[in-house]
Amino acid sequence: MDASPNDKPSALEKIAIGYEKGKREAEQDERARSAAIKIQQAWRQRNSRAQLQQKYFSPDLRWKDAVTHARLKVHRSSADAGKNSARDRWNRGAFFALRIRDGNDAMSPTDLTSADDEQRGEKHLEEQHWLELIDS
Repeated sequence: MDASPNDKPSALEKIAIGYEKGKREAEQDERARSAAIKIQQAWRQRNSRAQLQQKYFSPDLRWKDAVTHARLKVHRSSADAGKNSARDRWNRGAFFALRIRDGNDAMSPTDLTSADDEQRGEKHLEEQHWLELIDS
């Protein structure tokens, strides 16, 4: 059955051709939609990471955290080394008491008020334990 140039496709062949064409277009549309979703997700993740880094890992906050950790290390090592004069003990006690009071800026949720209330309650409990330790 040779197809001559004058032969027109039958209605069934037109339907089959249209179906295949529509199927290919739908697959291409689905791939384009999937690619667009992936690009949007990657962009949003990048932006949220950048915002978190600006908020929680600013140079000022990192320096403050580094200084605090260095002071903690110095106070702990001086206690282990036997520097236990009254003045040294009071300095260490005051430093540790202030650390309980101020909390960790990098870990504190600033946008959530319920989390702030919960954190205040935890800090109050830590402060009570500290005072009980000092009193006894």
